[in-house]
Amino acid sequence: VALHYVKSAMYDASDPILDIVFDAERGVLYTLSRASAVQMYYLGPDGEGFEFVMAKTAAQLCAAVPDRHANKAVALFEADIKKADEQAAKKPDEAELHCAIVALSPIPCALSHLLQLVLTTSSGVRVYVQTITTAERQGKQAKPIQFNPILALPPPVRATTAPKEPQSLPACMRGAVLSAGDVTLIASGLE
Repeated sequence: VALHYVKSAMYDASDPILDIVFDAERGVLYTLSRASAVQMYYLGPDGEGFEFVMAKTAAQLCAAVPDRHANKAVALFEADIKKADEQAAKKPDEAELHCAIVALSPIPCALSHLLQLVLTTSSGVRVYVQTITTAERQGKQAKPIQFNPILALPPPVRATTAPKEPQSLPACMRGAVLSAGDVTLIASGLE
């Protein structure tokens, strides 16, 4: 049943799937559609189930980022959404080339119990998403019940051939999330 659904969603839909990522540690399948909508399916602890959990568009995810008004990354994410919408309207046949979200990457349990997925936008913004609340994490494969962006970081600093003076280096980007005894710290490579 799951394979039939995925095949039809990839080829027969008005908003086909462009990317599929399976998080084997948690038994979760994520899909990314042409319209930059992320869908989440729970396959169960044995990987044999196929239960739709929820879907969110890029605009919904962007609007849900905490501290969005003081965040440069959110402004870039909003620009990615606007640009993707404009390009898709101009050239509907090439809509696959102009998506706001371009990559999905599960975060291994060994790296974070708080964050489960990273979304990467076309400008390189990384949006860290939580799908399992801290209370539900009894075992490795707790059923996902939410899809909340926790943190958005701007694109990594580009490496240049010319060395930079210390006073001209951009301010370090840092982020932290604290939840029920778990701490997740994220810093740029400049430190």
